[in-house]
Amino acid sequence: MSRCDLDIKFAKSPPVFHPDEIIEGHVVVEAHKDFEGVVYFDYQWRTHGRGNTDSSGRSQSVISDQVQFQAGKIYKVPFQFKAPSSPVSYRGYYFNVDWYLRAELDVAWAINPRKEAAFILESERTAAGSKAVPSKPATDSKWPKKPYQTQPRKALTKLHAPTGGSGGILMGSVAVLTLSGIVGIVTLSWFWFFMALLGMVLGIYIVIKTMIHLKFENLRIRFTPYPHLGDQLDCHISFDAERAFYLHHISAELSMVETVTSGHGTNSTTYSKSFFKEGYLQEFERAIQKGEHIDVKIPLQIPADGGASFTATDNQLEWIVNVDIVLKQWPDFAKASEVWINP
Repeated sequence: MSRCDLDIKFAKSPPVFHPDEIIEGHVVVEAHKDFEGVVYFDYQWRTHGRGNTDSSGRSQSVISDQVQFQAGKIYKVPFQFKAPSSPVSYRGYYFNVDWYLRAELDVAWAINPRKEAAFILESERTAAGSKAVPSKPATDSKWPKKPYQTQPRKALTKLHAPTGGSGGILMGSVAVLTLSGIVGIVTLSWFWFFMALLGMVLGIYIVIKTMIHLKFENLRIRFTPYPHLGDQLDCHISFDAERAFYLHHISAELSMVETVTSGHGTNSTTYSKSFFKEGYLQEFERAIQKGEHIDVKIPLQIPADGGASFTATDNQLEWIVNVDIVLKQWPDFAKASEVWINP
């Protein structure tokens, strides 16, 4: 038989607390033998789900002096501490974030008995139990009606212009393929001729993407500062046209993305799901003159039952806004931005 049984009782039931609220309760020690010990407690958050477990460090506190426990008696040791400020508890598709309080009895020359109890940390802006992610991920975008003219469209296509080293690598590849074509012409080899053709196509693709990138070199995207769950997130998109072009429309799409990593090294696997995906577009359908200033505000509604932004080594919850600028006779220009959403 063990020296004792431990239990944790919170003064508040259910144990749902807000950041910086005082958490009170007591550790119950039911002694089965006579012994001396000191009661400690600590708390931490942990993730659990499909990804690897992430957790915070523990800060241990002493809540009793040396106590002489007598067999057959029940002792209640009170505790009190300020609730942590973040992260808030979360129930997700791939991972959860939970808070745990652990009590430990330090006993000489014996294994220390421990007891752990979960509690919920939620924002004061959120009613208890309102956070819930759908059991199935969103697969299609939803495009609610807006005061200005809107219309449904397919998910955004990301086309990013090459920058830095990647552009140099691609241009080098084009040069190699083109040189191969010259060799092919000289040697009358169909293989090398095909490589030259491939190099030219790739070169044209790079030139087009670079030209699109140059059109929006001064693109600026700004968001409502310090947004919270349930708020409206205003996406401000502005730029000065570097060249003249015909603009169909500008759209913005907001989505919540869970990403987890399971395993390590070469055996690791990453899983990702998107939720609450919805967007809005504002039509232009007119020619934009060189030097013209474009300034658009697109309101996006952050769902109140989503999760607050969270980042750890192998578990992340991100809010992404994809801005898509659709031009006539040119591929779309797209830019993705992460927005930190508070509880």
